[in-house]
Amino acid sequence: MKIKKLFLISATMLTLVNTIQNTWADNTYQYEVLGSYANENSDAGFDSNGYIAGIQAFLNPVIEGDYPYAESSFVARQPFVAAAIGRVNANVFSDEISGNLYMVGAAYASKNFPVFAEIQYIRSDQSGEINRADVDFTTVSKNASLGVYFDDKTAAKFSYGKQNYEVNSANSSEDGDENQYEIAFKKLISTPSASFVNVEASASYEKDNDSIENKNIGFLADYYPNKTLGLGAGFILNKGDDKSDEGKYLVLKTRKYVASNLAFGLLFSKFFADDSESDNQNIQIDAVFRF
Repeated sequence: MKIKKLFLISATMLTLVNTIQNTWADNTYQYEVLGSYANENSDAGFDSNGYIAGIQAFLNPVIEGDYPYAESSFVARQPFVAAAIGRVNANVFSDEISGNLYMVGAAYASKNFPVFAEIQYIRSDQSGEINRADVDFTTVSKNASLGVYFDDKTAAKFSYGKQNYEVNSANSSEDGDENQYEIAFKKLISTPSASFVNVEASASYEKDNDSIENKNIGFLADYYPNKTLGLGAGFILNKGDDKSDEGKYLVLKTRKYVASNLAFGLLFSKFFADDSESDNQNIQIDAVFRF
């Protein structure tokens, strides 16, 4: 396994971080506290698990309306700031590495203006021993998005992300970066039976410092039979130069509000790699409390 691949272990934690800025709620609230745990198993020779805790603070109260609790923040369009801290542990061919992760983020949005913007900064520092050699590596991810609301329940955005990594060991060292460009669309649709369907689609392009390019196309749909329950499914298709990344992702998820200020979520994803030795699966659970 190339040293460069080690930074991909942080994907478990990045999945957790994304939960923070995609958690929605109901009623009048201004703060959300999140706890989340994820476990990933890969046929490529490494397994990882991680947990994260964070808070998201809205500058103005978020008020729920006649739509699913899980979509309140999307419809409310309120600015926020967010911060989180977590830890990831990984086994790489029976060797162990671990470290901490830190995230800060912010977003601007307003009911009086259709344009919105988001930024996010993530840093992960991990260390351990691989092949009897001490290894230290750091990844830094910076992301920015600019989007527009077409109406209260329809939006699109363009995102740019850059990830830098640096790996040092007694035997070798390596550093590099990857750039990602993405276009995403989201729409919340009401049905005659008073249920809702959330539809999301995205297309992205990735290129690293070795000029290796990959493209992703994704689709996700959530069905809300009522305001408290969400059931979702989606897929991502990856094609490009990095054959170990080529394949199909299947995503299944659910979220249930057991009280007006408490929700639990479960997510399962499976990667069916074109190279069968790179298959992996991820399970994530989380809880959200708002006040």
